[in-house]
Amino acid sequence: LKKLVSFVDTVSFQADFEGILSFLHREIKKFENIGTPLLMYTPNHQLTKIVSIQGGAISSHSCRQKKLFEELKVTRNEEELQLRLANELGRPFNRILPITLILNKHNFSGEVGALLMFEHQLGGQELHKFMEFITERLQAVSIAVEKLLLEDDFIENSKLWEYTFDGVENPIAIVDENFNLLRSNTHFQKN
Repeated sequence: LKKLVSFVDTVSFQADFEGILSFLHREIKKFENIGTPLLMYTPNHQLTKIVSIQGGAISSHSCRQKKLFEELKVTRNEEELQLRLANELGRPFNRILPITLILNKHNFSGEVGALLMFEHQLGGQELHKFMEFITERLQAVSIAVEKLLLEDDFIENSKLWEYTFDGVENPIAIVDENFNLLRSNTHFQKN
C-alpha cells in the first residue's frame, strides 16, 4: 500500500507528459518482458500527439494522421496497431498492450482522450500480474494526464482571449476601482 501511495503522490506532481512517462517507465522496469510505455493523447479534437521513450530519451511527436487517436482507440487488432504506430513513429513495434485512460475533460470540439500503450512480450501469468499492477495505478495516471490537458487548455484559452482582446479595433482598457490601468488592448496603447 505504501508503494501505491508513493506512486500516486509522485505521478500527481509531474509537470509534463514526459515526466509522467519517465516515471511510469521506471516503475514498470520490474517486469522483464515489458518495453517502453507510449502515451497518445489529443490536446484538441484535430491533433494527436505521442510521447514515447526512444533510445533512453523522451520524444514528443505530433501525428501526421489527424484522426489517428480515434482510429486506434477502437481497434483491438494488434497487427494494425503495430503497423499504424510503426508508420507514424518510423520504427518497428513489438506486441502492444493499449489501455484507454478515462478522462472527464471535454473541449469545445468534443471528447478529449488518452491512450497508454506498452510494448511487451508478456504471456499468461506475467501478463495477469502486470495488468493487476497497472490497473491499481491507472486512475492516478488518468488524473495526472487530465490535469496537464486542463493546464494546456487554460494556457490556450488565455492566449485566445488576449488575441481577441487585442484584435478589437476600438480602444479598450481594464482598470481597477482606483482607475489604475490593469490591461489595455493595442488600439488603446496607440491612442
